[in-house]
Amino acid sequence: EEAAAAAGVTVEELTSKSPDGTVYDDEPMLEPPRENVSNAMKERLMREASTGLDSNASQTNTILYISVGVAILVLLGGQGILY
Repeated sequence: EEAAAAAGVTVEELTSKSPDGTVYDDEPMLEPPRENVSNAMKERLMREASTGLDSNASQTNTILYISVGVAILVLLGGQGILY
């Protein structure tokens, strides 16, 4: 009511939907948000997200292994150039 009075309009005008269906950030949501993801998809996403993110399990150092491999290849390939 205070916002309507400050804007110079009625409460009904503030709470009514616009004719073209646009909703602005400062307007209250009149309808609860829909759930557009099925329960099966939610379960699949939760399983997929939890596969490599366990903080209690040890993680492999893949980047370390790749870096060592690249360094060895650079040393072997640059024998006549680097040293």
